[in-house]
Amino acid sequence: EELTDLVDVFEEEHVRAGKIVIKAGDAGDQFYVIERGTLDVYVEDRHVRAMYSGMSFGEIALLYGCPRSATLRARHDCKLWKIDRRAFRGITG
Repeated sequence: EELTDLVDVFEEEHVRAGKIVIKAGDAGDQFYVIERGTLDVYVEDRHVRAMYSGMSFGEIALLYGCPRSATLRARHDCKLWKIDRRAFRGITG
């Protein structure tokens, strides 16, 4: 039942190519799952990796509320699913 409740509170987000999804140093309280598209990950303006469909990010911010450690920019149009800390904790206790 918890898993079903958790999936139900995820929100869909469409991101255009070139848009920054999260920025290093910003406060973070959302966790994301990539359904479609590619995101490039930058640390201190250096490209360190790419993330693809099925991958997720933001779990540290979701659990601990710490600042973002990297900047993620959409390489292509993307479809993401996100959940914020409040909704996650409301379900998982």
